[in-house]
Amino acid sequence: MISAAPRRLMSVAAIAPIATLTVPVCAYENADFAAHNQTLLTGPPATLLAPTLVIYIALAITGWARTPGRLWSAAGFVASLAACLVLTELLRQPGIFWDGVDAEGNSTGGYELPEPSFGFAIWVVSVVLATAAAGLHILRGTPTAHRVVGATRPR
Repeated sequence: MISAAPRRLMSVAAIAPIATLTVPVCAYENADFAAHNQTLLTGPPATLLAPTLVIYIALAITGWARTPGRLWSAAGFVASLAACLVLTELLRQPGIFWDGVDAEGNSTGGYELPEPSFGFAIWVVSVVLATAAAGLHILRGTPTAHRVVGATRPR
């Protein structure tokens, strides 16, 4: 039987990002642009993380429901790679240009860039945990198929 460590790691990797449904992954420092903060539910590219979350949850459930095979580890690596690509894309987001006129009639303006927020850190930790779970599963090996059902262990 495989160790419970990969299963526990994948469970935490699946549960932690659920907080990013409401916690911003990328946020603007200026409070006037708070409506444009990116959570898992608001606007691309943060919404591209949702399929990864679904895969992590499926891997956590299948990891506890039955003995995971090598495909389980491969899916964990692929989902983590996809999440890394989306997180990298989040760092390259365009900003918001704004302009206006102050009370004296002078023109004002600026450029706001979204910064990685607490939700971004949650996702980074989740990706590391999922990758560690998949790696541990491969390193410790999967149960062999040639075991005899009902056989007792040597003492």
